[in-house]
Amino acid sequence: MLLGIDHLVIAVADPDAAAADLESALGLAAPGGGRHEKAGTFNRLIFLADTYVELIGVWDRALAAANPIGAAALAAVDAGMPGLVTWAISTDDARREVASLRSADSPIGDAVPGERIRPDGAAVRWHVAFAPPLGADRPPFLIEHERGGPEWSDEARDTRAAFVHPFGGRARIVGLELAVDRPAAVASAFTQTIGVAFRPDRK
Repeated sequence: MLLGIDHLVIAVADPDAAAADLESALGLAAPGGGRHEKAGTFNRLIFLADTYVELIGVWDRALAAANPIGAAALAAVDAGMPGLVTWAISTDDARREVASLRSADSPIGDAVPGERIRPDGAAVRWHVAFAPPLGADRPPFLIEHERGGPEWSDEARDTRAAFVHPFGGRARIVGLELAVDRPAAVASAFTQTIGVAFRPDRK
């Protein structure tokens, strides 16, 4: 089952500098992060309860170019246009979700494993499914986090839920509004890929 927005992927030249800028400007701390050893990228994470903002950079261009998220980040930074490059929707069973979507002719790919190594050496693991190429106006990818471990145990999630950012409060992602050239076409592609219906905002 799809559970909601999981995280936003923001491509930046220097995740550490971007994290410092966001903390200074908005009071949002980025205590998480690490390296994707097989994808050639590294990040800083602003946890917002069980959602988060990922500030992602590239440390190995060849590895990044072969990974859908890394390729999107690399293209954005190379073009001098850092910012949102994709986003993720969480699911409780990526393989089952992929099978269901494909039965309805979704172009989504297989659920594949991913891993991030934290600065303390602990590994955080997940499964993701993409419909490349990724982009801010392209369908999001699906992610299923491996429960337990240093970031997805009940204790870790409770700690995140109670975390007070430097601005003096708690925060989380509750929605996402995208600026796109052809909203109806983009919505149709999203629905075809992830099976979620998008309707016009009539406000």
